[in-house]
Amino acid sequence: MISALHPTAVPVPRPVHLAGPEGEDLLGTPFFVMGFAEGEVLRDREQLAAVPEPGRLARHLMRCLADLHEVVLPLLCVPFS
Repeated sequence: MISALHPTAVPVPRPVHLAGPEGEDLLGTPFFVMGFAEGEVLRDREQLAAVPEPGRLARHLMRCLADLHEVVLPLLCVPFS
């Protein structure tokens, strides 16, 4: 999913490597490596309440959701059943 979304306007980290079943030999489970994504992770209500410009954060979230909804699904190569 990250590989499919990275070239779009949706802000996701750069995919570096996907180790599918072969990852099990290394870590015991499939895994992926991704680049760094700028920003902060708000983990609790106190951190969210401390955001200096909540309106700006809300607009950014809405823009990200709108960008996500503009992605053409067949490009994602995700099987839907």
